[in-house]
Amino acid sequence: MANGVAFETTLSDVSFRVDDLAPDDGIDAGYAYGQASTRYTASFQVGGGEMQEMSDTTSGLNPVDYTLTDGTSNISVQSNGVPGEISLSGTLKQSLPGEGMTTAYASHSFQLTLDANSQLILSLHILQAIDYLADPSEYYSGNTVFSIEISDPVTGRQSVESRGVQLVGQSNPIFDVDSSVTYANTTDAAVNLEVTFWSSASNHVTTPVPEPSAYAMLVVGLAGMGAVARRQQCRA
Repeated sequence: MANGVAFETTLSDVSFRVDDLAPDDGIDAGYAYGQASTRYTASFQVGGGEMQEMSDTTSGLNPVDYTLTDGTSNISVQSNGVPGEISLSGTLKQSLPGEGMTTAYASHSFQLTLDANSQLILSLHILQAIDYLADPSEYYSGNTVFSIEISDPVTGRQSVESRGVQLVGQSNPIFDVDSSVTYANTTDAAVNLEVTFWSSASNHVTTPVPEPSAYAMLVVGLAGMGAVARRQQCRA
């Protein structure tokens, strides 16, 4: 098996609900979506080949599925159209000559109005995984990061859940959990919030460069092989 790096970061099973912080006031708790924006980008290069890139800022909350491929290496950026549900994945294999790299990013941002005395609970499943395809090597590196942010642009108050995993040494980090982020509006008026989901991944593979001593040994070996061949020709 060719060596290299494989990774995945996926936000799925996203759901929103509200709790009523003042059940006796006669006003139901609630929320409403506002304007949404999305961004998807990726870049990909293997073995000194041509750089491949994609960028999409116009799809909105429509399903997307982008894949960049070079030989047996690839990177994918996907969303099923559900707010916050995004996935980055790929395989970057060692390839001669030179080095390889991948970067990917996806985000969903939208405005949300949270009613008075309401608490927003945002729940989701988070998967982050990155590993060597074969043997660990100092020449392969990678990381994935995600963040979920609920913020009030007026007061600056926010709730955040974020995490990153990095490929280091012998490790093959996996983060596979259910999680949630909450934001409580304890006032008697509705507030306008900004909700953002984003995820990124970056991976790098370098082909080892022989030390000068290795080149010297190679030259000596080739010279020796040539001498042996000449002696055999003379004997013939």
